[in-house]
Amino acid sequence: MKLVIAFLAICVSACAQVVPPSGDFSHLPAYLVGIGGAANPGAAVVTLAVRIGSTNFYSRTALDTPFAQQNGQRIVSTARTGIAYVAAHSGSCFLFFLGDAGASLGSGFALGAFSAGGGVFCNSARFPHVYAGPILRAEKINASQVAPTAEFLVNWSF
Repeated sequence: MKLVIAFLAICVSACAQVVPPSGDFSHLPAYLVGIGGAANPGAAVVTLAVRIGSTNFYSRTALDTPFAQQNGQRIVSTARTGIAYVAAHSGSCFLFFLGDAGASLGSGFALGAFSAGGGVFCNSARFPHVYAGPILRAEKINASQVAPTAEFLVNWSF
């Protein structure tokens, strides 16, 4: 949890030093389809983000499917949908914050899942339609556990 709080503090200070987008968001991709992995626990992550009009907001859906077990028990999968806000950009990189809600599905149970966090996606001139970068989130996946989650995603834009 301390890692997520530290990351968000850095992001907020970075936003204060970078001029926020002025209202021209034409540089942002309309769609981002991403695949990647999460470190806590090991999971495959699939995402879809659709830009809302010509704003700097995205409607975002994520599915986390674990490929590991803890103590011989299946780890919960989560399906969430929410919103991402592009807070700042510089060249080919953009900083965003996100929040989402959905369901955690485990061995015979389903619970609400909530997460919030942020990340940075960058692309290069060599691969102009590929954005990649880390996301750090605090995720509530069961009645008593809030877990910091680090992800790395590669997104295709169109």
